[in-house]
Amino acid sequence: MQHAATERGEHGFTLIELLIAIVVVGILTAVAIVSVASLTDKGETSACQASVDAVKSANAVHYANTGDFANPLEALETAGTLELSGEVDIAGNTITNPGKWDITYTPGSPPVYEACP
Repeated sequence: MQHAATERGEHGFTLIELLIAIVVVGILTAVAIVSVASLTDKGETSACQASVDAVKSANAVHYANTGDFANPLEALETAGTLELSGEVDIAGNTITNPGKWDITYTPGSPPVYEACP
């Protein structure tokens, strides 16, 4: 039977077979892109939560040393208790990672931290 196909000059794949292969590769690519996008979002949320935990810890150390909670948060950075990495800006009672997340600190007993999308 292969001999008959060779005589007619039938070599390679049909158009339908190629289209099916392209569609399957496209679907697999779409699934991979969606998976990677969700990992990026989880990473940003985890980084935000880690920063909130660092601020809470630094504020607890500040409270243990001084007897009151830091107000503003810049006091934690000035005292050397808080060191955040990356493109993080501390202004007043807000810590900002531009375009990603903000942490807002409300002083009180206990203080309130609002953050993480």
